[in-house]
Amino acid sequence: MRPEHQNSPTFMSGSRFFYGYIVVIASFFIFFAAFGIRLSYGVFFMPMSTELGWSNSTTALAYSISAIIEGIFNIIFGGLTDKYGPRIVTTICGVLIGAGYCLMPFVHSIWQFYLFYGLILGVGMGGIFAPLIAVITRWFKTRRSVMSGLVISGNGLGLLVVSPLATQLIIREGWRSAFLIIGISVLIIIVVAAQFLKRDPSLLGLLPDGRPSTSAQAETPVVSGLSFRQTLKSYQTWLCFFMFFTMGFYLVGNQIYLVPDAVNAGMSVTNAALILSTFGVMNVVGNFGLGVVADKIGNKRIFFFGFMVLMLSSLFIVAGNFLASFFIFAIIAGLANGGMTTSMAPLVASLFGLKSIGVIAGLCGFGNTLGQAAGPYVIGNILDRTHNFQAALSICIIVAFAGLILLINLKPVKNALHESARL
Repeated sequence: MRPEHQNSPTFMSGSRFFYGYIVVIASFFIFFAAFGIRLSYGVFFMPMSTELGWSNSTTALAYSISAIIEGIFNIIFGGLTDKYGPRIVTTICGVLIGAGYCLMPFVHSIWQFYLFYGLILGVGMGGIFAPLIAVITRWFKTRRSVMSGLVISGNGLGLLVVSPLATQLIIREGWRSAFLIIGISVLIIIVVAAQFLKRDPSLLGLLPDGRPSTSAQAETPVVSGLSFRQTLKSYQTWLCFFMFFTMGFYLVGNQIYLVPDAVNAGMSVTNAALILSTFGVMNVVGNFGLGVVADKIGNKRIFFFGFMVLMLSSLFIVAGNFLASFFIFAIIAGLANGGMTTSMAPLVASLFGLKSIGVIAGLCGFGNTLGQAAGPYVIGNILDRTHNFQAALSICIIVAFAGLILLINLKPVKNALHESARL
């Protein structure tokens, strides 16, 4: 008997109410809290590096370490979520995330920074994105992309709220106190919301989307797809892995440096922080709007659109030489980021099925977090040496083009028993 069967509320399988929506709402608040501060790293960047005397690449390395650790634990926690359910996994991770941020006020040397932000926070974040989105793919089928988009829109709304809030806290209280205040808030939100999570609808005698099932189906649900071991042998897995790498490299590498580069270009700190808020708004638009579109035209086409838009937006800002270009870039890239992020887990499900979706999504998501780790560090080194944001963007254009080529070659694994789903 799985832990989630214990102390579970009773629901009638024929009820019009579908508990999957509670899972979506709880996951939304978890994403809002976890990624709102995570994606606002850029507003802490300059205050930390200035006070502690660190270079761009040194300060960015903590984020890179954290992203690598997150990716590794996406796989581990994805497997644990498949087996034991998301409630206990997410609760533990919420405590780790809160602890990582609450320890940040005590940072005075680089090893403390890498331990608190890189290791502890990275482990905690490993139980959020891939494991929870994999849970959503179990609860929904026909509305899978839309519901994933609603959950992931918590990222953008969190960024929209937390970025200006963190900026004001830094101005008034300093970056150390800002981390502490936000860290306590994040811990409470995640731990409370995690108590409403459940692994899949069969625990309540239902099928995906709330369709009633027979008692036999509820006790022995048939889940199709490849096992994790089979997935490792498929070259399609590694195409997906490296495609997600290019996505993470481009998006996070640029996002972290948007605020400091806008400030260096002559923009005020307050206005520069609005760039991240703009990115967050468009991220939400992409999450929901392109999620609806993805359920109709397929997730692969959303990724194609995203890579094309990212390359065009980079060309625009490279050619541009005015402050407004940063906002225009945030609008375009935010929209693309929203659609692509929403489509990640549904794309994986359409390629490999749902049998081991948590751990497989974690593996492919590890590619994304490796890209998130590499992007800020590589771009930071370029900026330290050239002080030229356009040069860094040019590298990103090449990376995005590589992602497009990998995407074109992605196909569902032929010997997998899939649910009917659009690629």
